[in-house]
Amino acid sequence: MCSVYIRLSKADSNWDKWHIYIGDERFLPAGHKDRNDQTINEIWLDNSPIHKKNIHFIKAELGLLKAKLEYEKILKKIDKFDVVLLSMGEDGHIASLFPNHLYSEEQMVVVERNSPKPPKERISMSYQQLNKTHYVFKLIVGESKQKAVILLGQNVNLPITRVNGECEKLFFCKNAINN
Repeated sequence: MCSVYIRLSKADSNWDKWHIYIGDERFLPAGHKDRNDQTINEIWLDNSPIHKKNIHFIKAELGLLKAKLEYEKILKKIDKFDVVLLSMGEDGHIASLFPNHLYSEEQMVVVERNSPKPPKERISMSYQQLNKTHYVFKLIVGESKQKAVILLGQNVNLPITRVNGECEKLFFCKNAINN
């Protein structure tokens, strides 16, 4: 995903109209190097003309439940996203929605307390919320994704298959496909 953020940082667009939301966040202190918002800010948004008031991230530092409630308030103002950009983990997870984990279908934002990857605690938009979009772009990059790509080809129900929006585009990097 980092290369996508680099391309966006150099793109020419009407940035005044952009609102940026984050699909998930790790329960780590603000400014921690492993937080998603830290990476996105460093690579793209810190030097972007996008107004800070148009950047809507999960404030995990508030605590899991308070951050969840605050992000739900923000998301309630959204009827539909224009674009959702997703990458896939080695196990087929997206955001912090993992295979064989149950998440409430009624919630906009869910708390994950037992992530198979550290840290254990995370906050994520739900499948329901991520599906409220016109376009979903799924980027699958890296050799570590090859097993999940094989499962996708076998129509195994993975988290990445549960978000489709109105229109879905799936992009594979060559190294994600086992030749």
